[in-house]
Amino acid sequence: MRAFITTTGLLAAIASVPRHHQAADRVAAGFEPRSARVGGGPSDSRFRLSGISGFGQSPVVAGHPKAGFRQLYESNLFISAPNNAGITGPTRRLGAPPGAPPRWDGFFSVDNLPSGRYSLLVSQPVFWIRPKVVANVTLQAGIELALNITLTPDFSTAVRVDKQWPQPGTCWYQTFLNSGVALSSVSMVLAGASTSTTAVTAQLLTQSSSAPVTAWPPIASAKPTLSKIGTNTDLWIRWRSSEVPLTPGQTYALKLCGVGGDIQPYYRAKDANSYSSGTAYDVLGRAQTFDLNAVVFTDNDGTAITLIKRTPGVGDLRDGFWGKAWGQSFTATGSSLAAVDSFLVGANHDWNITVQWSVHKDNPSGVQVGPPKTTFAAFQADGYGLHGVSYQPGEVPLVVGHAYTVVIRVVDPPFDSDGFNPSISDDVYKGGHGWQSVDGASWMPRPNVTIAATVVEWRF
Repeated sequence: MRAFITTTGLLAAIASVPRHHQAADRVAAGFEPRSARVGGGPSDSRFRLSGISGFGQSPVVAGHPKAGFRQLYESNLFISAPNNAGITGPTRRLGAPPGAPPRWDGFFSVDNLPSGRYSLLVSQPVFWIRPKVVANVTLQAGIELALNITLTPDFSTAVRVDKQWPQPGTCWYQTFLNSGVALSSVSMVLAGASTSTTAVTAQLLTQSSSAPVTAWPPIASAKPTLSKIGTNTDLWIRWRSSEVPLTPGQTYALKLCGVGGDIQPYYRAKDANSYSSGTAYDVLGRAQTFDLNAVVFTDNDGTAITLIKRTPGVGDLRDGFWGKAWGQSFTATGSSLAAVDSFLVGANHDWNITVQWSVHKDNPSGVQVGPPKTTFAAFQADGYGLHGVSYQPGEVPLVVGHAYTVVIRVVDPPFDSDGFNPSISDDVYKGGHGWQSVDGASWMPRPNVTIAATVVEWRF
């Protein structure tokens, strides 16, 4: 009999699991992803011990690798295989190798892969990071490739040191030199805040040579954090690529303000390894001898984020939304598809289901564009799996302004879970909607429904 996981029960279970314990609990419980068993072993002539290993990381200080790297622990790596490889794309939870104790860093290692040209996706929608797609990763037979996947924030001073915080202030400013064409996300860590502070707003201001930073004109409305204010906690705000266009080479100021009270962000004192293209300012516009603890991501790597959940959490489950396949339509803004991810839930808390991805013109019954790809899941929390796929530039060609639908279909399902429930976003996307297929053949549109998914496109 088909079992449905209730929203209340599942989300309560997720909320009860501390994030830093989830990977350890998964190993202890034997929740090893099927991707750990990728490869045919020595007797399979297709597999000659090719592999890939490295770290997922983000620079502590943008532009200064000597300052070190922030490890992307518990983000997920999805490997999409060449079209003719005949394998299912494996996945890894960074810093938590299958069958081994957690390392608490960004390490990953995948072996027993056939030679060929792969694409990679690093994603974790509930964290502060921007999804990263790496194309044209070539594996050669018998050689393990060492590859670190490094995020490229336009500004970063991700340092938390005791006693390194300023006096409370209603607003703080941080200038930086931009290299991207659109704003993607802002994150910060507070050392303290007034008890009356309910949120932090983020806003970008454009440099004006004749005015102090406090008078620079804004390029978009201030946007608040939506998660509960706390100290020593990553607070983040996201935008879709169409919302805040930027000019490469332009200096901007990040303005952070407390809502209802003061804030005290951590800072990093200026030295030889400090961020060199900006500085912090207080509420009166006075230059400081430090940089704020903040990270600014922009579209500076050739990709655009067409769809992303801009609110905290994994989304909700809804009665009547079970199906053997689901689709999410979107309106293209780039030249080809780069990556997609989505949270899915199988029956009886089975997160570990395998899915096939395909892209179609207009609706799920439209002409297929590009190849289908099959991938394993990454463990997220009790019952939830995060699924992801990536593509080479031009592999799934798109026409700007045209509608497309990404279809997710169960492959070789467990006997007790022949379908899944997609997590439904509370952040509606107006450029498309969900599509449900209960039987895997016929389709029903779900207007005003957006699945909790990310769609990334190649701009060029």
